[in-house]
Amino acid sequence: MKNNSELEEILNSNHHAFLLHASNREQMFLEIKNKVEDIFNENKIEKSQNFFLNLKVLDVDKAREIIRMGNIKYDNIKFIVISFYIATIETQNALLKFLEEPAKNIKIILIVSASTDLIPTVESRLYKINEIAKNKNSADSLALKFLKTKKIERIKMQEIKDILDAEDEYAKEFDKKERKDRELADNFLLELEKEIYLKLKDVLENKENHNLKKELLKNLNDLQDFKKYIKLASSSPKTIFEYLSLSVKEF
Repeated sequence: MKNNSELEEILNSNHHAFLLHASNREQMFLEIKNKVEDIFNENKIEKSQNFFLNLKVLDVDKAREIIRMGNIKYDNIKFIVISFYIATIETQNALLKFLEEPAKNIKIILIVSASTDLIPTVESRLYKINEIAKNKNSADSLALKFLKTKKIERIKMQEIKDILDAEDEYAKEFDKKERKDRELADNFLLELEKEIYLKLKDVLENKENHNLKKELLKNLNDLQDFKKYIKLASSSPKTIFEYLSLSVKEF
């Protein structure tokens, strides 16, 4: 297995609670989990004491389970690796004391999506680990490809269709509209926002025309609103993407 630089940084740190924003949250969760288990196997340590949890939504009940597992004292190091997309403010508040003062030998790793919102009091208790870039650059991004595509053709892009058709495997009990995988759509909106911001920065630095600046600012304002709506089960990702396809400036 390839070396996981993010985990190496965690193992060599004196901190006990870590935050990793991942471009592919579930893939990163599996990489960290597999590497932790490899380390425990190599050192002949009982790996069943570790706790791994991968969720779309982290609720209060799961937070209590995490706290219970983390309050057990162990002679050897124990990893608690939690991956999630959304956590309510109530859930995050429930974790505050635990993140600040876990039991001895506990290493807590929170792996979240690039678009996950965390309250400042939670973030302040976590040591942030930067994801190591894996051959990704702006020229290859879907967001930039979207911006370079003619407006009328954007919603027909296969990559966009794949995002809109994706269903959340953790939400099978909901009706079809509410089963949409909003994490994929949310991450795309974040990348789109970054690309438009970079274009706006170029416009401002080069003092390009005022109308272009206004148009880009409106696009960014729209994206701020849509990033809030996309997390709601009642919203329609397709409607949001159709609007953005026709309204966002072509590059």
